[in-house]
Amino acid sequence: MEKFYVFIVGLNSFIWGYPVIITMFCLHLYISYKTGFIQRKIFTGIKLSLQNKSYQDGQISPFAALCVDLSGTVALGNVLGVSFGIILGGAGAVFWIFIAGMLGIATKYAESLLIVKFRIKNQDGTTSGGMMYVIEQALKRKGIAVIYAISLCISGMMLYGMFQVNEMTSLCFKRTGFSLEVILIAIALACCIYKGIKSISKVCVIVIPFMIILYALSCFVILAMNIKYLFPALSLIITQAFSFKASIGGAAGIGMIAAIRYGVSKAVFSSESGFGTNSVADATAKAKNPFQQALISSTGTFWDTCVCILTGLIVVTTLCAQPNLPFNEGNLVWFLGIIFSKLPFGNTILFCCIFLLTFSMMFEGAYIFEISIKYLFSKINPFFVRSFFVFLIMFAWVFPNKLWFTAELLEIFVMVPSAITLFLLATMVSKETERYLSNDKTDENTGFTSLNKNRSQNQNKIQIKL
Repeated sequence: MEKFYVFIVGLNSFIWGYPVIITMFCLHLYISYKTGFIQRKIFTGIKLSLQNKSYQDGQISPFAALCVDLSGTVALGNVLGVSFGIILGGAGAVFWIFIAGMLGIATKYAESLLIVKFRIKNQDGTTSGGMMYVIEQALKRKGIAVIYAISLCISGMMLYGMFQVNEMTSLCFKRTGFSLEVILIAIALACCIYKGIKSISKVCVIVIPFMIILYALSCFVILAMNIKYLFPALSLIITQAFSFKASIGGAAGIGMIAAIRYGVSKAVFSSESGFGTNSVADATAKAKNPFQQALISSTGTFWDTCVCILTGLIVVTTLCAQPNLPFNEGNLVWFLGIIFSKLPFGNTILFCCIFLLTFSMMFEGAYIFEISIKYLFSKINPFFVRSFFVFLIMFAWVFPNKLWFTAELLEIFVMVPSAITLFLLATMVSKETERYLSNDKTDENTGFTSLNKNRSQNQNKIQIKL
């Protein structure tokens, strides 16, 4: 069994290394080109999201859908993941996080546009969508859609649910010396998801903006304290992004290659643009048209990248100010604690931010789990699915640590079908984008594909009854 675990860990490390990084970076670049670099419309998307107007079919507002997306996007990777990327790739990794993040905006836009365009209207009046619906309807590949849905279900259950529970209990024990009971997490989660996407969105609309604003303001204050080191830090970031010399922080990699690898990887895994995971809530948005919701959704990758850059800047400015401060994989939380200790109640703020980042990720995990089960089984009680998700996370402690590598490896069956779908439908996305932009029809109430609005729910599901 130990040899099997070693094999899984090695295979997981290889697949999620250069193959995925190169694939996703090329996809981001290709979609950016096909959409005419839709990133230029990011401020239009921000404006539309702040207007928060609701229109036709759907369950929640466009802004609420964005907040649900962000609950699964702005997570531990934005704090600990970025810091780890700097350890391995040096300060130059921050530059490549920015580049990959900005390119990823177009991919997030494309997946959201397709998910909203090919969403279905259920018999009870609600809407459902996800990349599996796109694969089935646009590519006519139901078998691949099923594989994607099963993999998405496992991802929502394991990586978005159980793994986050383990992280929360570990974090609380390290911070307070007391172990947070899993049953308390389960009860709190049940209270947030008991009405599905509607109750999840109500919580996210409050928690997510508060969490991001609190963390961002804290970073800005720290940067103001380190202001004389800001320009040296920026210079170091740019220099190491294109240098083959050894990097700071005891980095394992050397120079530009390491900076690109770990910078791009942190951006890819933080936003998950192109995976289809963080856009499922967009199918429930009361948007005027797919284009408008896609613009709003794309701002999620923008905000995710901003948070990553803020983390990178406070880390690099601190290293410039205190070059002898220990900075390695084993003391990331301690190192960030030193940075935040400059603020009043800084360590408490850091703890609250990391705790909320971890807990909020389970919100989208619960919905991902629900929508994938809903796709696979035609007639199943949604309340039963939510209850089962909560029941499962109470047994997170049962699984050995190395099992998470297996779950992470299985997510390749989420990434690959989604990436291929986006590549094959890039021309469709391009034409849809041109149609709206040509006559400045951002606010045009064109509705959605009549096929989707009139399709019976049972036509879109595997006929398995429970």
